[in-house]
Amino acid sequence: KVTFRWTGSDTALQVLTAGLRYYEVQRRIAGGEWASYGATTATSLSTSWARGATYEFRVRAVDRVGNWGGWKTVTVGL
Repeated sequence: KVTFRWTGSDTALQVLTAGLRYYEVQRRIAGGEWASYGATTATSLSTSWARGATYEFRVRAVDRVGNWGGWKTVTVGL
């Protein structure tokens, strides 16, 4: 079982921020196609992966006006 945790924030502009809407979370076996866990407001995900493979997990945030943040990707070898 693998647990990922992340945080995010909306960068303050001149007066107000839009606020975060949700996160997009994806995973893949290294070199394969990305599979989506979908959109979530959660800041963690626990999942079970099989041993003997290298997995990549990534997350990015979108704010309430539709601006996407960059992907944060981690690689896990089991």
